[in-house]
Amino acid sequence: MTINPSSKVISSVRLFRTSPHPCSYKENHRASTVFVDPELVIDKSLNSKLSDLGYRRSGAHLYRPDCDFCSACISCRIPIDQFEFNRVQRKIWNNNKDLQVIERNDLTCEESYSLYERYINTRHADGDMYPATPEQFEAFIKTKTVDTRFFMFYQESRLIMVSVTGHPGSWLVRGIHLFRSSGV
Repeated sequence: MTINPSSKVISSVRLFRTSPHPCSYKENHRASTVFVDPELVIDKSLNSKLSDLGYRRSGAHLYRPDCDFCSACISCRIPIDQFEFNRVQRKIWNNNKDLQVIERNDLTCEESYSLYERYINTRHADGDMYPATPEQFEAFIKTKTVDTRFFMFYQESRLIMVSVTGHPGSWLVRGIHLFRSSGV
């Protein structure tokens, strides 16, 4: 199946579309998802092209929303070299200058699983990810693609956030953020 006729890098990739299912984002809406063949070996170049086409990562799977009557779940690209803070963003930036950020190749520390567990059990107790398990953490968070990066955010030596991102091309992809909010 051709993904994008104008793409010379992606000529044929098997895709699998789900049946309509309840939308995770909009109440009383139906959604469909297209997954890239999970058997396909995806190198950095292919991952970059798929990201450009709106594909996202969920564990080892690459997917994109493909709804019949909605296009609200679109990927957003922000040209970093042209980005300017607004007043609220500048305030948030200044309020978080005390954070220490460390980039890691893997999540091997126990505190990252503890943060994940608290996050899922508190923020997603009504979802299909509840309750959090070490196996789920391995499959969903720790499974790496060719360009996965883990950013650990510390405040006074306490881990408060983990950002799982990709870097498929000339930009950084926001991936999954686990964080500790008040009371978590």
